[in-house]
Amino acid sequence: MKRGIVILLGFVIASVFAHAAFSAVADPGYIEICKTTSGTPAATGNYSFTIDPGTDSANTVTVAVGLCTGPISVGAGTHTVVENGSLLALGPNGQVSSSPSTSYVTATASASGPSGATGTQSGPFTLSGISVPASPGTTLGTVRVTFNDTINQGYMEVCKTLTAGSGLSGNWTFTVTGGNGQTASETVAASSCSDPFLMPIGYVKVQETGDMAENVTSITATRQAGTVNVVDGPLAGPAADPTTQTLVTDVVAPPSAGNTANETLVTFQNNSVSLKLCKWVSGSPTPSTGPYTFSWSATGPVGPPAAGGASGSVSIPAGTSQPGNCVVAGSFRAGTVVTITEAVAPGTKVGYISVNGSSSPTAPAIYTGGAPFGGAVVAGSESLPNRTIQVVLGPGETVVAYDDVPALPGTLKICKAEGTEPAGASIPAGTLFPFTVGATTVQVPLGGCNTVPGVFPFNSSQTVVEGTVTGITTTVTGIATDPSNVMVETVTGNASTLTSTNQLSLASSNLATRTAAVLISENSTTTVTFTNIDPPDTGITGGTPGGTTGGTTGGTTGGTTGTTVLSTTGNSGGGGGGGSSTTVDSSTNNNSNNSSTSSNSTPAASVAAAGTGLAAAISTSTSTKSTSAQLAKALKLSKLRKELKALKTSASKLNLKLHKTAKHSQQHKKLAGQITNLKAREAKISGEIALLVK
Repeated sequence: MKRGIVILLGFVIASVFAHAAFSAVADPGYIEICKTTSGTPAATGNYSFTIDPGTDSANTVTVAVGLCTGPISVGAGTHTVVENGSLLALGPNGQVSSSPSTSYVTATASASGPSGATGTQSGPFTLSGISVPASPGTTLGTVRVTFNDTINQGYMEVCKTLTAGSGLSGNWTFTVTGGNGQTASETVAASSCSDPFLMPIGYVKVQETGDMAENVTSITATRQAGTVNVVDGPLAGPAADPTTQTLVTDVVAPPSAGNTANETLVTFQNNSVSLKLCKWVSGSPTPSTGPYTFSWSATGPVGPPAAGGASGSVSIPAGTSQPGNCVVAGSFRAGTVVTITEAVAPGTKVGYISVNGSSSPTAPAIYTGGAPFGGAVVAGSESLPNRTIQVVLGPGETVVAYDDVPALPGTLKICKAEGTEPAGASIPAGTLFPFTVGATTVQVPLGGCNTVPGVFPFNSSQTVVEGTVTGITTTVTGIATDPSNVMVETVTGNASTLTSTNQLSLASSNLATRTAAVLISENSTTTVTFTNIDPPDTGITGGTPGGTTGGTTGGTTGGTTGTTVLSTTGNSGGGGGGGSSTTVDSSTNNNSNNSSTSSNSTPAASVAAAGTGLAAAISTSTSTKSTSAQLAKALKLSKLRKELKALKTSASKLNLKLHKTAKHSQQHKKLAGQITNLKAREAKISGEIALLVK
């Protein structure tokens, strides 16, 4: 029984202590904090406050402008509330601070409780001695603490100066960032300043925008007294950063409203960038030192124009060691993309192209700053076979150096082909056509090829001219090359391959003059093919012109003696001046004789059988030969030429067989003997033809 009384007494005592403890919590004091703003611009963002003593170890709450906290249990008694500031202040590195700051605001604090104002105290950011009454079990006794903030602003200007001779002009744009999330955009012309404008006092970041690769040479910040007030660089460095075109400085409150006496003056100085081209040669044998010609074309970014212009060219004698001889090609605005191409130098090729000393350009396509020199290679633009590269010019000097090495020579082959002939026309098989290349002449058979003796420098232009063949009239209908583009040898590791360039092997051609300019590929054969046809006959007129020409097409020309052969419609016109008129092979042979000697007619069928040979024979006949003698000669010529053509065709076929048989075999010897006999017969007939056409 006694034990039960003791336990019951323990419960009663515990209950009393618990009631006392609960009473301490149930009778607290309450505070709420409100944030307001006045003036223009209005304060924005979140603000931090500390209550002392508070409810926990942090004692900190955050309130957005225009809002209040809920009741905060702090306990009855005296408390202090301190505004820590905005989370939108700028830090010394130009970034939004992670710690609250009061650098650009002025606060007016007040407190009021259930019975009116309580603990009112003047002074910015701090309200102390606030009496918070006990509020047993309720928040009706909550004390409201209000901080009203005003943005403090100061004046500043942004100015633009240019280095003498930069060639830059136009307008530049600047972005200015300050506390309270406030920004401004200012556009400034060269050698001038913006109007004064207001920014929150404290840290302010100024950055030149538009072209991030602009060549900013210096940035300064001063007051009117001339004191430099640069606080930090954008990356928490000791000064401004021209590479990123950024300055972090400070703005102070004016002496009075509208007074700009202590404004911050920020000045950016710009210069144009430069492009330097360098040339050297290496290898054995050492290539010619030139000079070498370079052309360039520039595409500028938006903004001031490039002083170097849109395009240009320079001539540079090559050095024999790196970096060689250099020439400043021009000055440009940073960010300009320049395409550089070296002109063809026969016998050489580009070994490598370096940009700012690197022989393997791997820089990004867009300049991102940070390097002491400008220059970045546009991805995929480098082409050694085509001697070209594209670079993006950055601050400072971009140096592009070309190294030329010896290229292996190539050979030249000339081929002769027969095109699609008109009905009844053809070129005798095996006819040799003379070609000249410089001082060298080579004979090329119809349907065959011949290699020009010797070798020619890579990428050199060789002029090929087709000559005429005695007794044969042909027309050049086409000239083509194989390969179609100049090839250059490229080496990767231990393997070499032929790579096509963007140059056409057939640099130029003229069918009328039977001429072609051919570019030579490296270490390979460039083949040029001339295609000819035998044009159809259109009639041949002999004799000494005189009198009047008559007839529909062929007609007869009067004079000492006139003979028209193979006319389409043979209405022989009246002879003039007492000369005789003779029409041969007219489809319709209507003769009108007005000369002192009567016309003679030769059967068309006989002349038609003579073909081209007849025309050639009669065209060379004189006035003392009779028509029958001319016809006989023409018929003989025609027969001999047909036989010669047949012999050449046979010899060509036997040659093909000969190449397919094994040397020293009986078949090979037999074919060789047959070819020898045919050649002998060809020579004999050719001699007879030569005598007849004299």
